Amino acid sequence: MKEVRMDVGDKISIKFQLSDGTISSISYTSRVEEVLAKDEYIISSPTGTDMSKWVGKNIQIVLPKPGTAYTCMANILEQKAERKVYSFVIRQVSEFVKEQRREYYRLKASLRIKVNTVETRTIDISGNGVAFKFLMELKKGEEIKGTIYLDKIPIEYRAIIVRCNSVPPQQDEPGYYRVSAKFIDMETKEQDAILKYIHERQLEQIRHERGFFGFIFK
Repeated sequence: MKEVRMDVGDKISIKFQLSDGTISSISYTSRVEEVLAKDEYIISSPTGTDMSKWVGKNIQIVLPKPGTAYTCMANILEQKAERKVYSFVIRQVSEFVKEQRREYYRLKASLRIKVNTVETRTIDISGNGVAFKFLMELKKGEEIKGTIYLDKIPIEYRAIIVRCNSVPPQQDEPGYYRVSAKFIDMETKEQDAILKYIHERQLEQIRHERGFFGFIFK
C-alpha cells in the first residue's frame, strides 16, 4: 500500500489523548500549514486560541481521503503564536492506518435535501450517510453535492452514491429510486450537527414511547 502522508492544505480532525490513555470523543478541525520534515508538521490550532497546556501531549489525527479516512498518533512539540494566531508544531509518532469507522444509527426522517440542483426528500440519515428519493437513476460511485435541511439548519455536503434501487409504484405513491450515499470530506461541525439532530429526535421518540406505555399500564 502506498504510504499515506499529510500535505500542506490538508484538512484534518484531531482528538486529544487523555491521561488514562483513551482518546477523547470530542474532535476539532485543523489544517496542515507547513511540512517541516518527514514526520514534523505545523498545524493550525483547532480552537484558534492559546492551547499551550497541550504541549507535550499526544493527539490522534484523522486524515480524510475520498471514500475513507486514515488515523495516526502525533505528539505536540510546541505552540507558536504570531499576532495572536496560534499553531502547533507536531511530530507524527505512528504510521497512518485505515480508520475503522463505527456504524452510525440511521434515523428515519423526511427532510428537505438538495441533490445537485434537484430538491427532494430524505428517507433516513446517519452521521456518515443519507438515503433519499429520486426520480432518476444515479450510478454507483457518482459524486453528488448539495444541502440537507435539518428543520431550519442547512448542512452542506458532498457524497458518493453507494446504492440505487428502483421502488415500484405503491397504491398512493408513484415509483422512484431509493438512493443511498456516503458523506465524504464532511467538516466535523456539520457531522456533529447531524449527530445532535439524530440524538434529539431519538430522545423525543423515547419520551413519546415512555408516555404512551406509562398511560397504558396505569
